[in-house]
Amino acid sequence: HALTFLLALLHHLALISGAQTMPEVKEQTLVLKVDMHCVGCRKKVVKVLSKMEELESYQVDFNENKVTMRGKIDSEKIIQKIKKKSGKSTELWKSPTEKVKVKNEDAQRDDEFAGAGYTSYNNFFSNENPDCCIM
Repeated sequence: HALTFLLALLHHLALISGAQTMPEVKEQTLVLKVDMHCVGCRKKVVKVLSKMEELESYQVDFNENKVTMRGKIDSEKIIQKIKKKSGKSTELWKSPTEKVKVKNEDAQRDDEFAGAGYTSYNNFFSNENPDCCIM
């Protein structure tokens, strides 16, 4: 009881002194793209997610490299935590229109490199290369 009283008192004093309190994180659904090339990659991601107390639920779609989660989460903190603890590239899931735009920009850049005599290795470590995890 004494600890609860002290915490309440400190919170009250912080409010009186005008100190800002931490903004409350709202419950939300977050969809991420996490590069998972094999079952071992998926297991690492699931292990990291299972230890996150802030998540109410999560679903991992290995075929789509998609992780959907729900809880009181801050997207930037979650992305950094997954990157750090699993070692997997993680980013916000892009809508189909954004993917087309990025793909067109990549194709344009590849055309520029090809014109200059360079070889493109974009697919070397991508999901389209089935041997990427064994190299």
